[in-house]
Amino acid sequence: MAGLAGPAGPAVQQGTGDALTPDTVRTWAITACRALGAARGVIDSANVFPVADADTGTNLCLTFARAKEEVDRQSAGASVGALLAALAHGALLGARGNSGVILSEYLRGLAVGAADDVVDAVVTARALAGASEAAGRAVADPRRGTILSAAEVAAACAATALADGSDVVGVLTAARDGARQALGRSADELDVLRAANVLDAGAYGLSLVLDALCVAAGTGSTAGALSEGQGTVVLMGSLSAPEQSADRALARPGRPAVDGEFEVVLVVEHRDGADRVAASRDVGGRLRRDLQELGESVVVVGGDVPGPAAAPGGAMWQVHVHTDRPEDVVRVVARDEDGRRPTVRQVVVRSLALQVVGPRDAGPGSGGVVACTTAPGLVADLARSGAVVVLRVDEDVTTADLRRAVLETGEDRVLVLPVDESSYEAARALAATGDGDEAPDALPRVTVAPPRTDLHVVAALAAWAGAPQTDRVTEALDAAGSVHVASVGGLTVAAAGATVAGRVAGATAGAEVLLTLLVDEEADATVVDEVVARAQDARPGTEVLLLRSGRASTDVLVGTEEL
Repeated sequence: MAGLAGPAGPAVQQGTGDALTPDTVRTWAITACRALGAARGVIDSANVFPVADADTGTNLCLTFARAKEEVDRQSAGASVGALLAALAHGALLGARGNSGVILSEYLRGLAVGAADDVVDAVVTARALAGASEAAGRAVADPRRGTILSAAEVAAACAATALADGSDVVGVLTAARDGARQALGRSADELDVLRAANVLDAGAYGLSLVLDALCVAAGTGSTAGALSEGQGTVVLMGSLSAPEQSADRALARPGRPAVDGEFEVVLVVEHRDGADRVAASRDVGGRLRRDLQELGESVVVVGGDVPGPAAAPGGAMWQVHVHTDRPEDVVRVVARDEDGRRPTVRQVVVRSLALQVVGPRDAGPGSGGVVACTTAPGLVADLARSGAVVVLRVDEDVTTADLRRAVLETGEDRVLVLPVDESSYEAARALAATGDGDEAPDALPRVTVAPPRTDLHVVAALAAWAGAPQTDRVTEALDAAGSVHVASVGGLTVAAAGATVAGRVAGATAGAEVLLTLLVDEEADATVVDEVVARAQDARPGTEVLLLRSGRASTDVLVGTEEL
């Protein structure tokens, strides 16, 4: 990536050492997971860029854990190239947050560069260069002093070591040392780090990943450990930067402004002839350009899908953006181009403002909530209410989608609000897998609400947000159970009005009634007007809440609830 490091290293020449083995990759996956898990808290606490949301360590840890799962699924006879491709594929599927998405593309670039049957010193240096370049291309607005700087300096040092005749371990050691050097300079290269007097959290994460690879290449054992064999992963107790200037602030600044109200992460996939689609136009580049119009911290990674789990010819992109307009993000990525509309899935949205404030103010054991919805127009309000939101776009919500969202809450107990039967079954399956172990991606205790509709989810979340922490789950479940929902979009104006009037009139005498309408974009406006008028005629004083679904259809859902 241009502009992050000094002059490029010397031209790649033939090395003299041994090649990486399948055991190296398997040991690397184990050791890197352990290292990131051990450093998770330190990295989280130093996370101030691009947003001080205290989750970089968590995101790196969980991204690599998902990558390791894919490696573990491969057969005993899998080659080095196949295992590296599996590692990259798992990371792409499980990438979390800005740092995790960048790490996934780094691993993908490494896998592409190391696709040869023999991964010797030459191939290793080339792969490290490819990994750095891939990660740099993925970021719309790259900055010095970040994980990208560490990747580029690592690649340059690897190339220098190769030119000096180093073997594979020597090349990897030089890369690791280069990443550490970049980490040490990070606070002097990025203003926000300098103000907080910390080193870059992402650069430290990459240093640990490369450190673990050095250990794996040196031991050649599948046991994997942080301090065994011929290498040692160096864990730091703090990322406080050494003071190098008299004017450097020694304390963290106050809560910084976020660069968008929401974080949106999703997958865009081309399946039919996707290889030709990807070749004919720069899908990733187009997504980055379009998303820069909608927000900041834009990272788009992927393309042709590495790994045995990919469908032939498939192409997939993982998208990350901070934005005030999550609904528009979904609309842009789902746009039909060249007669092809991609599949959009794994849409997870959370409030960055609440993430920055929450860990400091919520208190222990506050609990989390995951809200499923089919309505893009509801995503922003659901996230503002404190939920991690899973949006169903083109495919049913899966257990993997919910697992990702549940872990995003960072809580030890989570309420899941399904939106339909499919998401309910996925949530039940997820809850059944919780084992309370100490793995970095171990599930918290999950409670699942019964399957309902978008309006049940809205009511439950409103009750959850307004209840005392100890009563949140009970209040949410009670609220969802008290809402009566009907679809009137397919009825005549008169029938729709009569249906709702009857429901309102039948409420308990003297009770206040809330009428909530979820209106699709192509719904008949006269139906909506008639429903509201008849309800208020039947029971004067009925409160009315009108919500726009953002769905391109004609339905109108009406919910009645006694307050």
